[in-house]
This record gives sequence, structure tokens and C-alpha cells, in this order.
Amino acid sequence: MSYEDKLALSLALNVSGSFEGPHGWGNITDDFDDQGVSLGLLNQNLGQGSLQPLLVKMRDKHPAVLANVFSPAHLPSLLGMLAAWQPPPAPPAPPPSPNNRLDEPTGPVSAQVSPAAAAGVAWARKNLYVNGAFDPLWKSELVALARTPEYVSLQIAAAGWLHEQALSEQAAVGVRELRAYLMMF
Repeated sequence: MSYEDKLALSLALNVSGSFEGPHGWGNITDDFDDQGVSLGLLNQNLGQGSLQPLLVKMRDKHPAVLANVFSPAHLPSLLGMLAAWQPPPAPPAPPPSPNNRLDEPTGPVSAQVSPAAAAGVAWARKNLYVNGAFDPLWKSELVALARTPEYVSLQIAAAGWLHEQALSEQAAVGVRELRAYLMMF
């Protein structure tokens, strides 16, 4: 990544993260949007299946961090949810659109829960909430996890995909400017 790309990604993370909440890497959002829970600077969530891959990487690469962050009662529950999660198959490539890539979508847009992620959302509703509010221990554990250096590194790596997409979209529209990159990000 070039120096300029690193600066652009840093700024994009700063701007996007500020929209997701005031707590930076430790942003956490409840199930108000039917996504189970959203966590981290860019609010990856269970409903879209963007949070599970990060948690799986933590499980596989940093099990001691998980064991230090989560209580003995919560860790097996989290690991059980992750063991049951299977990433969805890659969707087929969409047919070429006759419209400009920047045109507004023609149909309704909603943040629906992916079928592969529905079990994770159900797990969150069953375990993370008491009478519709966050269980304070679960919330503090999840925030503590999101702020660990290991998890922050995973969040940055996940943002790399968004960075590449933004660069690709910039190339497609023929504009290589920071403000265009930030919009595409």
C-alpha cells in the first residue's frame, strides 16, 4: 500500500468510524436494526455475517485473548455460536448493469439478515440481552475484545477490502481524488 493509500485509509476509517459511534474501535450497537449486535469501528454485525469472520479469526489465531476477555460462562457460548456458523457461499457475479454504477438502486434497499447469519442473530438475542437491553457483562466483554490490539488489527485488515473496493470504484468512474475515495469507501 502506498503512503498516500495508507493516509487515505486512515482518514476513511476515522470518518466512517465516527458515523458508527463515539467509542472508536470499541463501538457497540444493540439489536435495534435486527442485526443481533454490531461491534467495532465499522460496526461489523452478525446479521450481515461481517462480524463472524473476525470472531472466527480471533478464535483461531488468538484463543488466549478470548479466554482472557470472556468469562468462563460466556466463552463456551460464543465459541458454540462460531462453531455452528458457516460462511455463505459466494454469490454469483451480477450481470452487467446498463445503468451507471453510481445510479440509485431501482428497488427497495434493506439490511436483511443473511440466511447463514440468522443463527448468530438468534444466539445474540438469546444471550446478549436481558429484557431487550444489553447484559452489562456481555457488553463490557465485547467492547474489551474490540479494543484489544489483536482485534483492532483484524478490523484494519477487514477494512482493506473496503479500501480495494473504493480504489476499484474510483478507477471505474475515472476520478482519483481523496474526496472521491472517501465517498466510495
